Amino acid sequence: MQQSEKRQFAKVQSQLLIVDNLKLVYHVANKFMPCPKGYYYEVDDLVSEGYIGLVVAAKNYDPAKGSFSTYACKVIESKIKRSLPKYELSCAISWTVQYQKNPKKIHLQLQI
Repeated sequence: MQQSEKRQFAKVQSQLLIVDNLKLVYHVANKFMPCPKGYYYEVDDLVSEGYIGLVVAAKNYDPAKGSFSTYACKVIESKIKRSLPKYELSCAISWTVQYQKNPKKIHLQLQI
């Protein structure tokens, strides 16, 4: 096989690994639900990060080292864990309600 044919074959093989293991990303992302205290994210946020991990895993996979799904789980989980700091809540929000004599007017103050 020529070098370009080998690269093309590797690319197709990588794409097949990605398509065949999309559900694996959801499985790994659901391990991080519900959010721990001090974080705010939805499962779709984690799935997006997991897709990136899946692509990296497919690109770097060596069949001689074992099962793809085992390797991919570790890479996906690592990618999700590294993304968690951007979902950390950085400030506390408190609501203060002040009542006045006129019950129709309520003053709401947001402190950040």
